[in-house]
Amino acid sequence: MDVRRDFPYLKRGIVYFDNAATTQKPRQVIDALVDFYENHNANIHRGIHTLSEEATELYEESKRKVARSLGVPSWREVIYVKNATEGLNLAARLISPGPGDRVVTTVMEHHSNLLPWYRSKVEFVGINEEGELDMAEMEKKVKGARVVAVTHASNVLGTINPVKEIVRLAHDEGALVVVDGAQSVPHLATDFRKLGADFLAFSGHKMLAPTGTGALLVREELVGELEPPFPGGDTIEDVTLEGAVWAPLPQRFEGGTPNIAGAVGLGAAVDYLRRLGMDRVRSHELKLLRRFYELADDLPLQLYGPSERTGLVAFSVPGVHAHDVADFLNGRKIAIRSGKHCAHPLHSCLGARATARASFYIYNTEEELEQFFSAMKELLELVK
Repeated sequence: MDVRRDFPYLKRGIVYFDNAATTQKPRQVIDALVDFYENHNANIHRGIHTLSEEATELYEESKRKVARSLGVPSWREVIYVKNATEGLNLAARLISPGPGDRVVTTVMEHHSNLLPWYRSKVEFVGINEEGELDMAEMEKKVKGARVVAVTHASNVLGTINPVKEIVRLAHDEGALVVVDGAQSVPHLATDFRKLGADFLAFSGHKMLAPTGTGALLVREELVGELEPPFPGGDTIEDVTLEGAVWAPLPQRFEGGTPNIAGAVGLGAAVDYLRRLGMDRVRSHELKLLRRFYELADDLPLQLYGPSERTGLVAFSVPGVHAHDVADFLNGRKIAIRSGKHCAHPLHSCLGARATARASFYIYNTEEELEQFFSAMKELLELVK
């Protein structure tokens, strides 16, 4: 399967190494969006005419694809949101920990898995020198916790956290586990049932799907009869002047008209990755990582994170701000990310003002890495 022929952006001649921020879209996803708007566009669930029924089927089939792909027992446990940030905030709303409740999280979290918990008593688990989670500290801090909120994979270090072990520790203490899967679901074979987490959020746009798509995966028994935080159209079975009878999952938590076309695009992206195979996605990224380290070996770059990681590398150039690195590379038609990557506490731990980050996906090549390092050598010559 020659994936590069499927990505129209390549005609721009840009080396795109900013995939941890968002991925490019294959023609199959773009075509699915066009087909929806040209042939099936209508609102869902409330119409009995042909277009509405077609749109409803396409929307719900998208959820079935997500459920099958991620090991979710029922598609009704797939709540569509616009991104992982919204999903993590929704999880926090549903759990609703109070000021006296302890929430255990980590210093490597994206802000989206920190800020929703700040209304409670938050405690942080640190990292070791390699950038791996301190599991001995985790084991101590989960005692008496109400919630453990943890990223499956760091968006800065690439660290892949032992979520199954964290779930076991947390559940032994009666704590709920919320997983940020934004950087893992697009890159690793993920099985929600096997992970054992109570909630897992991911963004579709980081896995070939349109922006404004994502999901919160939930265990249905946890939400019971909880009221929706955004009540409105589609969240009810009935409304009277005295109150409402709430709809079952997932409609209860999807108020108003959703991003129907985006959901169709997400389904197409899931299909694309399924055909490719997540094992192949992972092996391709590992090949690129090995080559990255080989090419970086004799250069004065500071690399952050452990050797076992997802397909991204955060680095710094001594004496050069990360934004200047990114700007220089942009002048050579190479796109990377620079800054603190919505992980300010982690950068404080690392003692880094900012980092540059190169992140890879299925359409990137070793030849593009050669271009990247050729430009980096040019930069290093300039700043000698």
